[in-house]
Amino acid sequence: MLRETIVRNQNHCRHAKVSIMQPATLSNLTQNSFGLRVFCGACNRVAELDVDALADRYGPAMELPEIGKRARCLSGHKGGAVQVVAARW
Repeated sequence: MLRETIVRNQNHCRHAKVSIMQPATLSNLTQNSFGLRVFCGACNRVAELDVDALADRYGPAMELPEIGKRARCLSGHKGGAVQVVAARW
């Protein structure tokens, strides 16, 4: 998706096309056989998640940033950082 924006530079304006990327979804991971890993920035724990199980539970359109917001560390920390693992399982 492209969005037009105005860039202001000193005394003149110009239009520029800016590319805006949509967040990846669970469907994107499934279609491309990618895995999903979450990690806790507070205690450095790492867990690999079952993408198919997440898609069954939350739907294939669930965006990865939302997974990060819902993530909970076993030690009680909230909001894990989501890392997409670019590896075929």
